[in-house]
Amino acid sequence: MGTVVEGATDFYGSRLTKAERKATLTEQLLADRDITAARKKRHAKLQEEAQRWAHRGKKQRGGGGGGTPRACKNAKHISR
Repeated sequence: MGTVVEGATDFYGSRLTKAERKATLTEQLLADRDITAARKKRHAKLQEEAQRWAHRGKKQRGGGGGGTPRACKNAKHISR
């Protein structure tokens, strides 16, 4: 593994304080409020989309019209 080394230009501007600095980059990302809010928003959007697709899938299942097959010109096409 390695250590992230910040540039000299970032010394005062966008540098992390000791309280914000974590042992790993993953811990830093999980502790960041902005990233957490974006993750929650994205998760909610994905769940909403999944619900919409779940309702559509239930309506379309059933294998056609059900009931008896229609009369057609050629009896060969009826597979029931």
